[in-house]
Amino acid sequence: MIRSFHRYYGITVAICCLFMTSSLGACMNADSIFLTPMSEGLGVSRGAITLYTSLAGMASFLLYPLAFRLTKRISLRSVVLLGICIATAACVGMGAAHSIYFVYFCAVLRGFGTTCYASNMVVSLYLNRWFRDKIGTVTGIVLSMVGISAAILNPILNSLILSLGYQAAMMIRAGIVLLTGLPGALIMKETPEMLGLEPYRSPKQEKTADRMRETAHAVPFRVRSILFVVLAAYFILSSAAARLVDQLPGYAESIGQGPRVGALMASAFMLGSAVFKLLIGALNDAVGAVKAAIAGGAVALAALGMLAAFPGSVVLLLAGSFLYATMLALASVSIFALVRYAYGSEQTGAAISILVPISSVYTVLTSTYGYLFDATGTFLAVFALCACFGLICIVLVLLVVWCTRRNSPGSAGQPGKP
Repeated sequence: MIRSFHRYYGITVAICCLFMTSSLGACMNADSIFLTPMSEGLGVSRGAITLYTSLAGMASFLLYPLAFRLTKRISLRSVVLLGICIATAACVGMGAAHSIYFVYFCAVLRGFGTTCYASNMVVSLYLNRWFRDKIGTVTGIVLSMVGISAAILNPILNSLILSLGYQAAMMIRAGIVLLTGLPGALIMKETPEMLGLEPYRSPKQEKTADRMRETAHAVPFRVRSILFVVLAAYFILSSAAARLVDQLPGYAESIGQGPRVGALMASAFMLGSAVFKLLIGALNDAVGAVKAAIAGGAVALAALGMLAAFPGSVVLLLAGSFLYATMLALASVSIFALVRYAYGSEQTGAAISILVPISSVYTVLTSTYGYLFDATGTFLAVFALCACFGLICIVLVLLVVWCTRRNSPGSAGQPGKP
């Protein structure tokens, strides 16, 4: 007889996923501190060495479908272990490389490796198998660790570069990737049934009417559908709006606050991203994915207004930067919750594996920020564009609700037809 989910093993599963996502902080999010020493060591321009980060990112995006197909052919644990080994070997290769082209090759390998072991898709597949309730809260906690680990590891790795050189620091970086990613993959079981358990369900017997309605929807997943297009548009626009963080230092200098305040604004945003991933995840469980996404969008719009209206107040600029990090939570935690709301837990992995490569289009939108500033001479135009993105995202959430209710099995429209 299958026993009910043991609370302490639920904590173990969450901690294992935390380790895997924290490994991503060392593997991908520490690139910025290696750019200058690698450029000097290899004798190439900064632009040439920066290209490797773009290649790794694009490989991570575009190879999502391949990683998902692997999970259908071999066990999820095998995919995760393969990804950890590939990412670790890629970091070692970068440290030993004497050619920029070999660095590019390792960057592509690393992008695929991180997709296999620490991507949102893989973490979501694990959590969907182990949790039926509180999954939003757990997902928020796990995904927030990416930024936190990067904030902790970046100064450590920077000190190692200064004292040992970038090649030795890169080898240590590879060791950190292996040591933080491997334990979780080895300890965690793929499904609760392997331990004679059931997925976690809240001890409370009653659910609110909103949550009951949400779990009732499970539209068949189809790429050629209005619902999928709406979700893809939400993913792209929220991701593009979240990259306003890249413009915050420039904005601070344009209003006379200087680079120090600009750096603090960027740091406030990163701190806010960890906090709001947790909050949005908890809101998903408390009031549902739809209300949480709308509330998050409203907070982000208010934060933009604060940044634009109070350029002379450092405190309010930092507060606005902190609050605007809600947009990054929407582009990570909320998109998973909305996909789960629309397609159900079983189809979430398949949907995300297609949505993520498509969402890479957002990089084209973010490139317009610089051109827009050059054309207008003010960051207010950039803020206005991001506000438009935020407003459209709120409308898209409402369209997700309409499409889901219209096409879910048993609806009054066209049952089961997306």
